[in-house]
Amino acid sequence: MKLHGHFPGIPTVDTLMGLFLVVAVLLRLSLLEANINSGKASAERIKQNDLFDIKLQWASPDDMDLYCMDPLHHLVFFRRMADGLMVLDHDDTGNQSNTLTLPDGRQVKSYMDEENVTIKGIVPGEYIINVHCYGKRGKEVTPVTVTLFKITDAGDINIYSSALKFDHQGQEETAFRFTLTNDGTPVDINRLPHHFVAAAWDKYPGRVASRNGAGTSQENQ
Repeated sequence: MKLHGHFPGIPTVDTLMGLFLVVAVLLRLSLLEANINSGKASAERIKQNDLFDIKLQWASPDDMDLYCMDPLHHLVFFRRMADGLMVLDHDDTGNQSNTLTLPDGRQVKSYMDEENVTIKGIVPGEYIINVHCYGKRGKEVTPVTVTLFKITDAGDINIYSSALKFDHQGQEETAFRFTLTNDGTPVDINRLPHHFVAAAWDKYPGRVASRNGAGTSQENQ
């Protein structure tokens, strides 16, 4: 006999709907955890691929450029952002370009200029790190620092830092040279000069014919 208001199967439907909601929530949580773990793994892989960081820093309107050459004569600078296992992050043209305009019209300015080259694999032999003053916009001497960092999971280790001063356009200085052993240990760090900017401009020509800093150009300004 059927009772008034009794519908067979309704409790079963409610139970199935509840189970479905539980499964959906658990699935969403598992996907979220997987995305988090995937992001961590990607960041860790990127970290592991970057073995050394070469950082150029200065604070002036001057346009300074970082040049890095590896033992096989691969070369990175503003005209060749990646070569061999080296990558230049960007071309910083001086602090006059480090200004961001907010939606309300206010401007946020960074007074520190920086370029970074990462070394992503061990190529045994000597690396040469040079700095070139592409554009001298101020009368004051511009101090720069160039630092070699070893990238580790525990943090970046300062291996060597060099301080340089630039007083004229076209000036080129060797920040330092170092040799990587077969196991990736940097040794024989020295500052023996070796200028190669003119040769680099010849090999990778741009729109500028002169390489001595004379005249004006918009090539990397």
